[in-house]
Amino acid sequence: RRERVGRERADRAYLRCVSAFDDLEAILHRLGHRAGYARRESLYLARERDELGALRRECAERAALGIAIEFLDRPALAPRFGIDRPGALLSAVGGEIDAYPLTLRLVEAAAALGARVRTGPASDVTAVDAGSPVTITTAAGHMVRAGRVVFATGYEFEPCLPARAASL
Repeated sequence: RRERVGRERADRAYLRCVSAFDDLEAILHRLGHRAGYARRESLYLARERDELGALRRECAERAALGIAIEFLDRPALAPRFGIDRPGALLSAVGGEIDAYPLTLRLVEAAAALGARVRTGPASDVTAVDAGSPVTITTAAGHMVRAGRVVFATGYEFEPCLPARAASL
């Protein structure tokens, strides 16, 4: 990660991810609905042996920031989790949630505050420069302009964005 975005941005992202769990819990409390949320450890598995060096570096980088994380090699991983992989990162920071009821509650709360809600797939995302409004056109033809947009897809979204929007 640091090679792609630089040390300062990567460190900030790691720390923001950790603090996001406290923020999420505060939001769930305000919504009055836990949406099945529970803190859990997370396990990031290496697929191939050649990924182990990068995993060890990432483990050291996160640990240097005070994040609770552990590198597990194959002999430690198999008996503990019953998984045969070259290695993994075990993080104390993680959680699970039922995204559907959470999304419904967030949309309801936003609508109660005056937000206009549009649903359906986006057919186009346009942004001119970082900090400028983003325009999203839905498949139904609705246009939404926003200062910021969050794509909560559950997977890396960048390859799905137009090249200009992905660089912002």
